[in-house]
Formats: sequence, C-alpha cells, structure tokens
Amino acid sequence: GGPDAYSKFTIQSGAQGKEVEDLKTFFQYSTSKYKGQQIRSEGWAKAKGYETTEAGYDLFRGNNQIVSSGDIGDEDWVLQNDGNQAIVNKRNIATGYQRLKRSKQDTILGNIQYKGFEFTGFYSNQSRDLYNFYRDRNVLNSIIKTGNATYTHEFTSKVSVKAKSFYTVDDLILRSQRGYTMGGTREYRYGGTLILNLKDFPKNNNIAVGLEYRKFDMGQANADGNNFIINNANKSLLNEPNTNNRYIYPFSIAIGSMFVEDFYKLSDKVDIFGAFRYDKHPAWGTNVSPRLGTIYSYSSNLRFRLSYQEGFRGVVGASYAGGFQGDGHLRVQNFQYIESAAIPNSFNSSGQPTGYYNNVPETKPEKMRSSELAITYKFSKSISLETVFFYNNLRNIIDVGVLYCDKAGTATGGCTMPNLGSDVPGDWNGYWFYKNAAGEIRQGGVELGFKYRSKIWTTSISHSVVRVMTASSSQFESIYLSSDVNNQHFLGYPENVFRWNNILRPLEKLSFSFNYLFYPNWYSPTGNRVEGNHIVHSTLFYKILSNLEAGIIVKNGLNYRNPYPMISNAGGQDLSDGTPALETRTYWATLMYTF
Repeated sequence: GGPDAYSKFTIQSGAQGKEVEDLKTFFQYSTSKYKGQQIRSEGWAKAKGYETTEAGYDLFRGNNQIVSSGDIGDEDWVLQNDGNQAIVNKRNIATGYQRLKRSKQDTILGNIQYKGFEFTGFYSNQSRDLYNFYRDRNVLNSIIKTGNATYTHEFTSKVSVKAKSFYTVDDLILRSQRGYTMGGTREYRYGGTLILNLKDFPKNNNIAVGLEYRKFDMGQANADGNNFIINNANKSLLNEPNTNNRYIYPFSIAIGSMFVEDFYKLSDKVDIFGAFRYDKHPAWGTNVSPRLGTIYSYSSNLRFRLSYQEGFRGVVGASYAGGFQGDGHLRVQNFQYIESAAIPNSFNSSGQPTGYYNNVPETKPEKMRSSELAITYKFSKSISLETVFFYNNLRNIIDVGVLYCDKAGTATGGCTMPNLGSDVPGDWNGYWFYKNAAGEIRQGGVELGFKYRSKIWTTSISHSVVRVMTASSSQFESIYLSSDVNNQHFLGYPENVFRWNNILRPLEKLSFSFNYLFYPNWYSPTGNRVEGNHIVHSTLFYKILSNLEAGIIVKNGLNYRNPYPMISNAGGQDLSDGTPALETRTYWATLMYTF
C-alpha cells in the first residue's frame, strides 16, 4: 500500500529425509509489485530531451527555453512568440511516463537432491522501467527459464568427479509505457562442466581440474514470435519490424574452456595457491587467465595474503552477430569498410569535407592484471582489522565509438550515411559500435576494514579509496576518465567510499539492522565534481509468535537526493552531472508467517 504501492508475497517449503532417506527438496514462489516513484526533474532527467512519442508537456518539470523563432522544433510547445524570439517548453525524461524503480516480478525456484544427484529449476518473469532512457522502448520484460543438473561421484574420500549441465531460455520483450510491443528477442544458453577434485592427493594438495563447454544461440524469435527493436511508438511498428528492424541477427557462439587450480599447504605457516584458465572463443580468440598467490600466517592472529591474477572480458555477442537494424549498430566485421566509404567528419565554411573517418581496428578483449596485498590482524576472537592494497593495469579497454554527420541539407556540410558492408545506418544518420580505447589505465587503492562480533552485536566498518595512478593520454578521450590530464579522475563512480553495517539482537525475538554508505563526491562526464550522498537503510523485526514475524524497513532514512553517479551517452553531447535515481525516504511493513 502507500503512495508508491509496494507489495510482496513469498511462500516456500522443503523437506529433508522425512519420507525418503537422502532426499532433500526445496520450493519457493515469490511475487512482488512496486509502482515506483515519480522521477524528479533534476540532472539527467531534466537535461535530456525525450526523443520520441510517449512523453507529455509540463511547465514545471519540462525544459523552458528561449529560442529564436526560426529554431522552434516540431515537438516544442510554444508559450510565447513575438516573431523574433520564442519561449518554448520541451519534453524531457522527467515528463515521460516511466517511473523510478517501477517493477513487478514472479519467481519460482525448485531444488531436489538425492544422494549425488541435484536438480535446480528456475523461472523468473520480471518487468521494469528503464527510467533513464529517452525513447519509447523504456519497459524491459525479461523471462528466464533454466534448468541445472549436477551429479557428484566419490571414488574415494580423496577423489571425486562432478558433472554439471545447464539449459536456459532467455526471452526479452521491450514495451512502451502505453503497452505497445517495441521489440524483443530470444537467446538459448546451454553447456556443461566436468570437474575432477583431488583432496589431499598428492599430500597437502587440493586440486581441481575441469573442462567446460558453453554455447549461445542468439537472434531467435521470442515467445511472441518477435526478433526486432524499434525506438518510436509510431507507424514503423506496422512496417514488418521483424524484417526491417531486427534486434539481433541469428548467430551462434561456442566457447570451450579448461582450468586447473591447486591449493598447496607448504607448511603450518605457508599456503600457496595457483590457478590457470584457458578459454577459446571464435571471435575473442584464445585467452589465458592465470592466478598465483600465497598466504603466510605469522601467528594465529596475524596473516598476510599476496596474490596476482589476470582476467579479460570481450564485447557482447551482438558485436559479431549484428543487430539493432535501423538503430545504427556496426558489427566488428564491417569496421574495414569505413575508410573506403569516404564518410566526412569535418567541413569548411562552404560545406566541403575537410576530413574523413578512418577504419577502426578489430575490437580485442579487454585485459586486466591485478596485484593484491592483504594484511589481517585479530585483536581477539571478536575484533579483527584487515587492510587490502591493490594495483590494477587495464588495457584494450572497451569503449563506445560513433560515426556521425548531419543529414545532407540540414546544415552547412552534411552527408547521407552509406551502408557499411552488411550494416545499415541508424535513422539518426550514424553508426555506433564497441571499440578499444588506445593505451592503458593504471589504478591503485586501499581498503581498510574493521569487524566486531559479540552475542548481540555484529558490526563492520570499511573505507576504500581508488585513484588513477597513470594513464595513456588517449584514455582521457574515453568515457572512463576526466578529460583534464592534470586533474585525473574516474568518471561515473565514487573514488572514496565509506561503509558501516550493523546487526543488533538485544533480545531473542528482536533484531535491528543499520546500514550506512557515504561517498563525499564523484566526477561526472562533464568533468564536474558532484556532491555525494549519505545513504542509510535500517530494519526492525520482532517475532510475535514462534511462526509469525513482523518488521519495519526504512530506506534512505536521511532522505539524501543528490544526483546518483552515471555515465551518459558515449561520444555525444548528452552529458549530465548525474541522475535522480536515489529514491526519497520510504517506509515498508512486512509480515512473515511460517507454516
């Protein structure tokens, strides 16, 4: 109930060996619905204009601007016009019909275990508003059905084999706020893993050796028979969208992997661990991810951990499958056609091209090398302190690129964007794509954590700081770093964060939690330093009867509402100092009954 109308119902049951020995079962059904809050007309929601059909006009929440009479847009609400200048009201995200955090979800989870066999079935149907989006496809509905089967066989107390398999059907549906279907697609994911575990064999070693296979079949028709995507809820919905606006082109990716890991006890004080993973991807190529570290226990109270690891991530499958037909997505295979298409990127005062876009190198997986040193000291059984120092080196960082010029005849200079290979330009006369930002970023930081535990109170305090150590000059043109090389900061997330989490149980029937997060500031895509937030969530639960518990939840107790960190539209001028994504203070009541 209440103005934001949140409701949730959960029922679960399980059994363990009551009817059949070694048989364990668990079942849970949960449904929830949240109306969400009205989006405040601040930051990104105020500055970013709504680009398509489903938004209204509002004198107080929209953008009121003074423009020359010749620059009045087709979608502008003219409030006053003297022939030279006009006052107009423009639609923005805040005047759209989406709401902050609006969602509804149904979830079913079932698990059955019998001796070495285990099966888990999962179903989720979730719908939520894309409250930062500025086009009509701003309701995302995800329907996931998956099954996981595992079988473990122990040959001896030291040798066992585990086989795992999974099959997932992932349906995506896009809708507008008025209920029009704006698109959707389906992806099948399936595969299996085989793991050999050796416990204390050879002596003092715990070894795991595994093989893994995963396959992704994308660009399939979803349950509604659709595989398309459209931005505007207009007549384009009637123009055979499954043919002219395909979401993802049908494509399959198979990945083979193998891994080995070992935890070796060298002595009573020293443990050594190492791991090696090999992945073969048809587009990313072969990648090796090693990990090596040691744990040194100087005493029962003082412990050191030193580790080094490497990891990677590649661009999404759509970068190779192709898709977003009509929206301008350019797949990697067609980067080679950019230069020969002679697409201008600059013009002189006469409108003649003075520069052209060059080919873009084929996108490679992003790589990270990370080193950590952790020091843990126990003052007593109840009190401990941990300090973690880390250093990361990132290269081939995945960024977003854009090819654009004004449509011919709409400005001094312009062009008609050509087809590039098998891809067509977006209706905005351009292309977007995933690329590598040249150069490297080297970052370092430290996190200090304190923990205390007693019979009635558990608390943890941590403070983390991360900084740009050095970076290639080209990285300051990416979406991740500030453009000022003399004032180097990460964009879109706080570099300085404090956390304090508490659970208090003064009585057997009473429990209280208090969680506090504070970040003093962050740097926005505009390069501005934006004030942070003090965020407090707390709960109070009381067990009325042995099977009945009531509770109160308070979210954002201090009611801070400064703009929340975000990365705005890459490569464009649509930048902001954050989004009003932090909800105002809310109160929730819960009641749980156990049968």
